[in-house]
Amino acid sequence: MVRNKLISLLVLISILFSVSMGAMAQEGETNAATAEHPVINDGNPITLTINAAALLPSLNDVPTAEEPDVFKSMQTLADEFMKIHPNVTIEWDRSAPASSNEDALWEYITTQVASGSAPIISGAFSGAAHMADRDLVFDLTEALETPNTYVEGSPVWKSLFPDYMWTTNVVRSAKGQLLSLPVMTYTGPATAYYYNKDIFEEVGVEVPKTWEELFTVTQKINEAGYIGFGVVSNVNIDTRTWDNQFSLGVPYALNIKDKVDYNGDGDLAAEEMIRGIKEGYFSPTKHEYAREIYQQMLRKFTEMYPEGYETTDFESLWNEGKVGIIEALTARLPSENSNTERDFEFGLFPAPVITSDTSEYVAEIEYTEVGPYRPAPAVFYSILKPAVELAGDGAFDAAVEFLKFITAPDNLSMMVLEKKGAYLGAVKGCAVPPELNDWFNNSFPILPNFQWNVGDYLSTESRERANALMEMWYKGMVTDEEFYEQFEAEVQKGTDEYIEAMGIDTTGWNIPEE
Repeated sequence: MVRNKLISLLVLISILFSVSMGAMAQEGETNAATAEHPVINDGNPITLTINAAALLPSLNDVPTAEEPDVFKSMQTLADEFMKIHPNVTIEWDRSAPASSNEDALWEYITTQVASGSAPIISGAFSGAAHMADRDLVFDLTEALETPNTYVEGSPVWKSLFPDYMWTTNVVRSAKGQLLSLPVMTYTGPATAYYYNKDIFEEVGVEVPKTWEELFTVTQKINEAGYIGFGVVSNVNIDTRTWDNQFSLGVPYALNIKDKVDYNGDGDLAAEEMIRGIKEGYFSPTKHEYAREIYQQMLRKFTEMYPEGYETTDFESLWNEGKVGIIEALTARLPSENSNTERDFEFGLFPAPVITSDTSEYVAEIEYTEVGPYRPAPAVFYSILKPAVELAGDGAFDAAVEFLKFITAPDNLSMMVLEKKGAYLGAVKGCAVPPELNDWFNNSFPILPNFQWNVGDYLSTESRERANALMEMWYKGMVTDEEFYEQFEAEVQKGTDEYIEAMGIDTTGWNIPEE
């Protein structure tokens, strides 16, 4: 309880401090500090192409039906950067697919690289762990140890970020490379459950606090004639499902902490996860607890997903007040706040975590008294090697300088505030949007960096096959035992391919003989 109160106090102090720090950003001013900035490309002209992903500037200045969310501060920052460095021209890559499906993004990136049209800075990646074996991006470790001259006092760039950012698997590879730069974080956990307060009051149910309560509440809403759970996001079946990340993975992984936390530091680093896979601790053919986590994922799909979910317009049903709960990214909050088609009051609660009420194979999770715990990176940028090779060495320096500029706390605060609660800034001292006040009053699970993420460390092709196999199992096309055996074989094969591609040293590992 003392730890939880301390976490809550730190959150509140951070909010108060950040609001004062963000005052200048609210007025639309940028921060270039007063230090001497490095000369880029020896002063010769260079074009910096950027796929800004979720922070791409809007083409229009006012909302339209086609583009209802206007976002301009990234362009404001780019214009200011080009004033500081007049030899740099920034161009936006607007060719990325609208889909967040990983297969579609990989196809897009591969095509860009092959055609020589890849941007120098890209936000269209899933993170370091999923791209490291392709060797497409630069390791930013050395650059992060240099001064950020766009911040008063020119502190070391890396020091602007909370330390935990550098251990997340979207940033740090299995070899310790820092392949992505976090710019925005989620506003707590990456996903949340949005609920219809009118339906909850009518049915007489409370916000679920545990995984088991989530099923009970959903069933009662179904029995009352409503749709208990509407699928508006996360329709792709894969090994890294949201349920695994935010409700199931940490409690099951912590249950075997004594076996897989090889260095005893309390984190499950990428190399420890890979070693644990190879030594069989995550194998559903060997362990009941491993079978059970996949059964809980399947249970969510079979018991909560309504029949015909793939072709049902749950967005319209939600707006009509017929759906009790939907699961979506926390970044949905601004658009839900401005949703004029909905005439009921909605609420938001963090993903409930599995407890010993459901399983004997899980560790109990603590909660903060109030406020989120260590929000994970949501928007992160990488510098693409093939694009820099085409543009010349100055392109890397230009990319680093621009990323330093936008991650100056006041500059980043400008974008955070314009996003109206979709994100938090990844650096310390960044403003907190007032739209998050109610959300921050929740108690949040304290989920350490100890995930059950076997899908993160497979070769790309193997991960696709594992995902397809999981979908076949969910839809009853293979039996439980067939799934366990085939899935484990694919995981072992894919992990071997990943180990070879990354050159990971397995000396001393206790790998069972086949």
